Amino acid sequence: MKVSFSVIEPYFYQYFQKVGVCSVEKLDKEILYLEKWLKQGKHGKMKYLENHIEMRRNPKLLLEDAKTAIVVLKNYYQKQKPNWYHENAKISNYAWGKDYHLVIRNQLEKIIQELKQIIGNFSYRICVDSAPFMDKVWAKKAGLGWIGKNTNLIHPKIGSYFFIGTVLADFVVDYQSILMKDYCGTCNKCIEACPTQALKPYEIDASRCISYLTIELREDIPQEFHNSLAGWAFGCDICQQVCPWNRFSKDHHEPDFNPLNLSILFDLNELETMSNKQFQKKISDSAINRIRKNKWLQNLRKNK
Repeated sequence: MKVSFSVIEPYFYQYFQKVGVCSVEKLDKEILYLEKWLKQGKHGKMKYLENHIEMRRNPKLLLEDAKTAIVVLKNYYQKQKPNWYHENAKISNYAWGKDYHLVIRNQLEKIIQELKQIIGNFSYRICVDSAPFMDKVWAKKAGLGWIGKNTNLIHPKIGSYFFIGTVLADFVVDYQSILMKDYCGTCNKCIEACPTQALKPYEIDASRCISYLTIELREDIPQEFHNSLAGWAFGCDICQQVCPWNRFSKDHHEPDFNPLNLSILFDLNELETMSNKQFQKKISDSAINRIRKNKWLQNLRKNK
């Protein structure tokens, strides 16, 4: 089955700011880079990145008859800080609202059901930063930006404060995406601003990244980084904050990304008496539920 891009495109713009498509192929070149990066230990203790390498190389192992990747970008930026925001216990902008995995997956599922009404039944697989799938690579192939020196996908009109979602589908889309030029140029602001020296041009040592240290690293943060966290307690936005392309970022219009009431995270007296199960329940709608109570408390103490 072949479908015109102009037929399906409007459905995605109900919820997303950008949409692009590309044909599904093996990522041999990209996997070579990933394997080199893993061998160098740049992934720290994120052992899950070593798994399912063949799936990352070949999306047809995720969806056998995959022919097309439909990739979307969803803005999450919000300039105004929530009233619970603490400068010495900062939370990354993406985690202020509801967990994006569920929000984007639900919206893509709604679109798919609508598309089935107009083009007929088809097989699909939704990937939202969860499956062994190279999201940024496919977004680049779909013409939605370039992967910058800070290793984030950057779009020249909306910056980089967005989530990536992908639908693998078993139909062909009649459209040819154009790869976007890299516009980082001679700028090195992200590299110069990183407090832990996690960045080199187009490469990140995740084991030094503040987001890794405050989220992915299950154990205590190593002593060498205690004075370099710059007040971040969950994630880090520094390399995006200094990126000149984010001067084009505008506030999102997604109700589910409006800030949740996360004031409980800063009530140390209540946190101390709360079980981890209770803690997880309190923040169940937030992406912060990725970490346990003890990890959150450790992150707070490192910023004292």
